[in-house]
Amino acid sequence: MPSDSVRILMKRGVHLPHPDSVSIDDDVSIDRIACGSTIHAGCRLRGTRTALGRDSEIGREAPVTLENAVLGPKVQVAGGYLREAVLLDGASLGSGAQVREGTLLEEEASGAHTVGFKQTILMPFVTTGSLINFCDVFMAGGTSRQDHSEVGSSYIHFNFTPWGKKGDKATASLLGDVPRGVFLDQPRIFLGGQGGLVGPRAIGFGSVLAAGFVYRRNYAGGQLIVGETITPQIREFDPYAIGSLQKKLAANLRYVGNLVALDHWYREARLRWAEGDAEHGMLYDEALLALASGKTARLKALTGLASNLEPLLARSRHPEHALVEKLVDQSRNLGPAIEGATLGDPVLHASFRELLAVRLSDRRESFVSWVQSWDESDKSVGRRWLDSIVAGVQAIGDDLFGG
Repeated sequence: MPSDSVRILMKRGVHLPHPDSVSIDDDVSIDRIACGSTIHAGCRLRGTRTALGRDSEIGREAPVTLENAVLGPKVQVAGGYLREAVLLDGASLGSGAQVREGTLLEEEASGAHTVGFKQTILMPFVTTGSLINFCDVFMAGGTSRQDHSEVGSSYIHFNFTPWGKKGDKATASLLGDVPRGVFLDQPRIFLGGQGGLVGPRAIGFGSVLAAGFVYRRNYAGGQLIVGETITPQIREFDPYAIGSLQKKLAANLRYVGNLVALDHWYREARLRWAEGDAEHGMLYDEALLALASGKTARLKALTGLASNLEPLLARSRHPEHALVEKLVDQSRNLGPAIEGATLGDPVLHASFRELLAVRLSDRRESFVSWVQSWDESDKSVGRRWLDSIVAGVQAIGDDLFGG
């Protein structure tokens, strides 16, 4: 016998081919389940934040569980489990997906079957294959569903190392960046299948990492990289002798700066475009919560790194001893300092807001088509402003830890 919630949804125009097998918890707001959406057999909905957009479909191939997950219009999830994730218009996932907190898939981003995402941001059109473990990653690049950044099947982002008492997760990787990626005009990035990336890494737009290799270095844009040479070795292992701290800190500050820039992009551009559009306004508010989760996770990882470094304070021989002291002493101040930061360069911010006022007079049907209608001079204004936000976060890090 269908529950009261299921019967109400059916009357409102939600398609439930097998209503007796669908479970909707009492805390789910049925007003957030749009008419025209489809919920197949065995699906379960939980949590006050859970939402299903118009013409979306879940469970076509296998049951889907949504737990405080937010799906926009025309989203397709064939099967799997989503918790505290946000999928914008036309995003899709195959069967066996496990998508957890802090994940944001923007318009038409996709994953094939058996993908694992957590604290993962895929900008519009980014496509991942099957059997993917891609946590703590930002990826951008490409201009359309025919020209998009891609991750080949059986790919792993290695986001955990054995350093310290509890391990190290200050390992998020930046593939592309926010100031250029949001304008949807950059060359695509390609990660070949059956490979891996050891975070924290940075890969530039237009680069190709050939299939079948694990990569441990940063690469600028426009390069074809066919493997890396690693010398086999056996040596003593000290779990507290964490090296290359300056590079790790710089990578993390740049990643956090990009999250802050994306947060402001949502507030300034997406939410203003969505004024009067309740559905997209709700989606973008939820996306901001996902970004906040990402910032919290990155700052927690840096605090954890500092905790792991404390045993090194008794070892004056560590080559970066001064930086160790600063990280241990100042890491907890980073979050409050970032929260109190301005919106980047105030002059560039004012110029961007003036530009938006003009561009909003030509509001297009979709956010993607609207951004793609901007000319190069408009995009340049936006890039300079977003770059100033990233630079501002890096400057905060320099003030706290020394540049």
